[in-house]
Amino acid sequence: SDRVSYRYRRSYTEYLNFFQDIDIYLDTFPGNGGLTTLDSLWMGVPVVSYATDINGACWVSERQGLSILQTLNHSDWVAQSTEEYVDIAADIAADTDRLRQYRFELRQDLLDSALMDGRRIAASLESAWQKLVIEAKEVTSAPDVKSRCRALAHRRLQLSLERGLSLQLPSPKEPEISV
Repeated sequence: SDRVSYRYRRSYTEYLNFFQDIDIYLDTFPGNGGLTTLDSLWMGVPVVSYATDINGACWVSERQGLSILQTLNHSDWVAQSTEEYVDIAADIAADTDRLRQYRFELRQDLLDSALMDGRRIAASLESAWQKLVIEAKEVTSAPDVKSRCRALAHRRLQLSLERGLSLQLPSPKEPEISV
């Protein structure tokens, strides 16, 4: 009970100061922390995250930790199972010299990362929004409901192919031959 504490709502400054008492931030799951993950890294506290179902469908919030940590070249802090989550946290906790080093390095790692490149992020968002507007026009300008459904289905197929998703069909059964 002396290693785990719960703190209630506080000012943002008090909240950031609270990270001085934290050695490792254990990201929540199935929904990851997002901004709290970034706050932790900003304050020099390593984050252990759990990205559920890496190859399947998921909520966006289930992969925030993975996305952030991969961008910072710390994908080794992302677990694929609850057992691995505990193992990663234990490994980080065991190396107190490295924990001290993280305090001094993580903020600069964050500042040097693509996560802090506002111009690139703005350009990416602008491009994505422009693409969505064009695609929406294709659907909304269709003359009838059937054409709109076809345009939507075409768009979803394009997205699936761009993501490299494939349809897994069951293997065909051997025909039963009777003589």
